[in-house]
Amino acid sequence: MKRYAVIFLLLNFFAICSLSAEEQSSENFKKKNFSIILGVGTNELKSSGTNDDSKEETSVFIGVGWEYRFSNKWFSIEPQFYEISKNYKYESTAYTFTDKSSYFEIPVLAKFSYNFKNIPGRVYYAVGPQVSFLFWHSTDFKNGTTTLTEADKTEMEKRLKPISVNGGVVLAVGGVYKKFLIEVRADIVGGDILDYPTFTNKYHYSSGHLTLGYIF
Repeated sequence: MKRYAVIFLLLNFFAICSLSAEEQSSENFKKKNFSIILGVGTNELKSSGTNDDSKEETSVFIGVGWEYRFSNKWFSIEPQFYEISKNYKYESTAYTFTDKSSYFEIPVLAKFSYNFKNIPGRVYYAVGPQVSFLFWHSTDFKNGTTTLTEADKTEMEKRLKPISVNGGVVLAVGGVYKKFLIEVRADIVGGDILDYPTFTNKYHYSSGHLTLGYIF
């Protein structure tokens, strides 16, 4: 939750700064932008239950974006497409369970951009829905004080496998200088990501990334 509090404060910071923003030439506001983006961060499986969250694991994504800017210059829509890894790990004295999943994700972001005087770039914040498609998944068990049989492992894999399609929301703040982009983003997968209806708790992914990009 601390991560999202920081992003919320940054959103407000940029909104306040925009009140004193001064528009520059239209060169900083091209009507169409194509970009390549790369993000590195962490992912965690969050639970509605108590003390049932996983450890944070490294998450990486790479993809493309296509931004269309409207005539008012400060507002644009950017669909993106990327491949992202979302891993998590549970550790206990009984056993260690590691889940590795890869998704294709398609967010559609509404972006609000502002320029500052004498700076060849802009800052922005963005928000939008996304849909996730699971295309690869694997699990790994290591026994601790408890020895899991192959039947136990098969049952756990069945219970903990993510569903194939899900949706969520993306929040981001960032800046563009000439053709280079840097951004901090968070995404939360909505609903229950595990395809096992008898679980009492609900589980969803929570991710944060530092994103770098190049705009063509």
